[in-house]
Amino acid sequence: MASKLLSSFTLTCPRPSIVPSPTFSSLSSTFTRIHLIQFNAGGGGGRYSRLRRRLFLFSTKATSDQQSQEDGVIDSKILQYCSIDKKEKKSVGELEQDFLQALQAFYYEGKAIMSNEEFDNLKEELMWEGSSVVMLSSAEQKFLEASIAYVSGKPIMSDKEFDQLKMKLKMEGSEIVAEGPRCSLRSRKVYSDLTVDYLKALLLNVPATVLALGLFFFLDDITGFEVSYFIEIPEPFSFILTWFAAVPFILWFAQSITNAIIKDFLILKGPCPNCGTENTSFFGTILSISSGNSTNTVKCENAFTLIASAMVFTFMGEPTLAVVIFRPSKWALAHATFYGDETASETMGGACGYGNLFQNGYGTDTVALSSTLFNNGYACGACFQIKCYQSSACYRNVAFTTVTATNLCPPNWSKPSDNGGWCNPPRVHFDMAKPAFMKIAQWKAGIVPVMYRRVPCQRKGGVRFSFQGNGYWLLVYVMNVGGGGDISSMMVKGSRTGWIKMSHNWGASYQAFATLGGQALSFRITSYTTKETIIAWNVVPSNWNVGLTYSARTNFH
Repeated sequence: MASKLLSSFTLTCPRPSIVPSPTFSSLSSTFTRIHLIQFNAGGGGGRYSRLRRRLFLFSTKATSDQQSQEDGVIDSKILQYCSIDKKEKKSVGELEQDFLQALQAFYYEGKAIMSNEEFDNLKEELMWEGSSVVMLSSAEQKFLEASIAYVSGKPIMSDKEFDQLKMKLKMEGSEIVAEGPRCSLRSRKVYSDLTVDYLKALLLNVPATVLALGLFFFLDDITGFEVSYFIEIPEPFSFILTWFAAVPFILWFAQSITNAIIKDFLILKGPCPNCGTENTSFFGTILSISSGNSTNTVKCENAFTLIASAMVFTFMGEPTLAVVIFRPSKWALAHATFYGDETASETMGGACGYGNLFQNGYGTDTVALSSTLFNNGYACGACFQIKCYQSSACYRNVAFTTVTATNLCPPNWSKPSDNGGWCNPPRVHFDMAKPAFMKIAQWKAGIVPVMYRRVPCQRKGGVRFSFQGNGYWLLVYVMNVGGGGDISSMMVKGSRTGWIKMSHNWGASYQAFATLGGQALSFRITSYTTKETIIAWNVVPSNWNVGLTYSARTNFH
């Protein structure tokens, strides 16, 4: 593979469409195999700077035994790429992923995951399929490799280097640069490109223009000067005075009025990094009232996310939008009780399906939510700060404690909601593990009023996947989720399949009715609260088994 990647030498598999039959019909009895050798010159330059030369090689007809043996060797190497059997042939997307992974492994890990001939066959197959991946320049390949490395948790360049490379490709007009949010693990922010909204900026001048036109046409009433004098002037002087004197004066006057009211203004527009909805942000000063200098905050109505717009100009002068993925919610009132004893043994398991809370990293700082908060299990994994409020049982020196939702507090319809039926809808109630309750109040109180709010979940390590089910029904419990802590949707991908949508079973579990045995598995997870999506590539090996838990290297912010 080293010689392939360095010299760009390609040996293709035979295809009937390579050579027109009339040209070589007379040679069909003598030559049985046609190969195309392609030389790429240019040393990895731009896609249009490569020079290509093709040479057709004809091998003499072999005996039947030699022919069969040679065909078997070649077919075993090209079957998964050139096979016409749809069951064994990989999809274009899978081939492109194999190609990029091979490049990344060779350049950045120093190892070859396939032979030279396999890589050649793979590249030629992608060329025949019309894939643009194999026609990329060195900068475009580097961009894709950096994107894959980032998703896999092994970044090969800094955020600044990645942004500079992306801007360079934009200037070159590369189509491989995907528009959308880009992340920074260090700052825990998502950046999305903004553009100047010239239309809205122009519309700001409309009121002043109308005012200027009104003053101009009523000028005779104010000063006694007849505007009609311009019309009575013989041509071409009337045309010159109207379009080169009067109109520019009106526009200048309108601009002066606008600048007197609105100073140093700039209107930017760009997609919300969470949902893609276009949002507009205004920067400037209106009648000496500033909008916030170089920063601004916009609330996206669709994603319910606060977008912190920052007028940050890069080396290309392009503004950028920054958004904090998750922020604590406002404090609200509720009540809290506890269940179990000091050992928290009764909190093990629970409706979310986390099993042994000690082994899975949740400990005793857990809570069961009333059905109003539990949201049919979609709130599993969410984190709350709870503090005792206006009760003699409250510990004065304790501000709050942070707990994770791991269970459901079911309603008790045999008792009234204000006397024993604490978790009856529509009450918002927290039934805490006793050790967690004892951090904020005296346990003898039984029930105390509290204040609570949602907060980001701080987790160590990546998302964990606990497997249940069988080879035809995969049931996955998702644990150790950071950020919002909750999950809205999930997909699974085998090494021989595309993405398969998983259905929500209950709690923090998702299921897929598919034959996935013997395949390495990847997962695509979307947060319920933030709508952020992460992909855990090949987190589960091909020899996976039920009853085991697998950890990813990635997590929500």
